Amino acid sequence: RHVLPSGGSVTLEVEVSGTQPIDLQWLRDGYPLPGQTAASLQIDEADPHAEGRYSVRAANPAGQATSSGFEVRRESPVTFSEVLRIAGPARAIEIVDDRAYLCLGDEGLICFDVQRPTAPVELWRQRPGGGVNDVRLRGGFAYLAGGERGFTILDAESGEIVGQGEAVGSLSLEVWGDFAYVSTATTGLLTLNVADPKYPGYPSQWTGTWAPLTLARSGSQLLAAASDVGVFIFDLSSPQPLGSPVLFPLGSGANVTSSGNRAV
Repeated sequence: RHVLPSGGSVTLEVEVSGTQPIDLQWLRDGYPLPGQTAASLQIDEADPHAEGRYSVRAANPAGQATSSGFEVRRESPVTFSEVLRIAGPARAIEIVDDRAYLCLGDEGLICFDVQRPTAPVELWRQRPGGGVNDVRLRGGFAYLAGGERGFTILDAESGEIVGQGEAVGSLSLEVWGDFAYVSTATTGLLTLNVADPKYPGYPSQWTGTWAPLTLARSGSQLLAAASDVGVFIFDLSSPQPLGSPVLFPLGSGANVTSSGNRAV
């Protein structure tokens, strides 16, 4: 089966052998295509009659034969909105180069090729168990807040599980250097050593009073938004474990994100 990309074309080719001269004729759904007698046929997506089953009839003085068919169909655009209608609401998304990694809670993580944003192509899907709430891409790995044990590392190319760590109730995460920082609903903010992605180190816990809900990173600073409290700012350049943070008491801090040296 050949798929016609939007605005593009496909070329069908055939090789024949036998006593010359051999005359060729391309067919679509069994009907001859006028003037199409070469060994190759280009089909343009703009042609309103492009879809169909194509074949080639070869004839010489000894007789004739028809090739098996080539099925040609237009690309079926799949939008993110269609994916969400099927799988449920998205929790988070991370985009690196031409790939988008979409967290869908209990439906797991889906990786899309988004070279053409109007028609993303699903490359793989991983359901590590326990739901997936957040994702970060670093060094060829996808780090997940979620999975059977709460923290999961995938191969970003194939989607295969590389390693898992203890972070039950994970909500959000950030990765910096050899460490992953995971916020949880029950045990606050955890730090896991991920120098070896196959074997994440057992987490150390920040002993703050309030459990952070979402995390973001700006340079070497970790921002942790805590509901009804504000935003904690940790200096990641200091030795582990995490030291005392600076608190911006905003009264509410359910979500936080950063861009450059600004946080929202």
